[in-house]
Amino acid sequence: MGLTNVYDLLHHFPFRYEDFRQVKKINNLQPGETASVKGKIELLANKRSLKKRMIITECFISDETGSVKAVWFGQPFIVKNLKNGDEVSVAGKIEGNLFDLYIKNPAYEKIKTEITH
Repeated sequence: MGLTNVYDLLHHFPFRYEDFRQVKKINNLQPGETASVKGKIELLANKRSLKKRMIITECFISDETGSVKAVWFGQPFIVKNLKNGDEVSVAGKIEGNLFDLYIKNPAYEKIKTEITH
């Protein structure tokens, strides 16, 4: 990597860096962009692909402006980590067209809600 001193290390930036702190509303998503959204999971399920016999995990993520499909390929364990109704933050590449958007293999994080007594 060519890092020989502390200066080099501090000024070395990753080849691919995505800043997912900027959360977008679902109705503002555009095909081809990389974006982060927050919402509630609906209709989470695994399906088997007909061609490659791969497991495809799909769900819809909804906020107050709409919903978007999230699709993971070959990651069936996701249905054990997430449940319908969970609040999540997902980030990834927006695919499809204006009428049929989906987020392909997004990174995800459950949003913990505090319980007050």
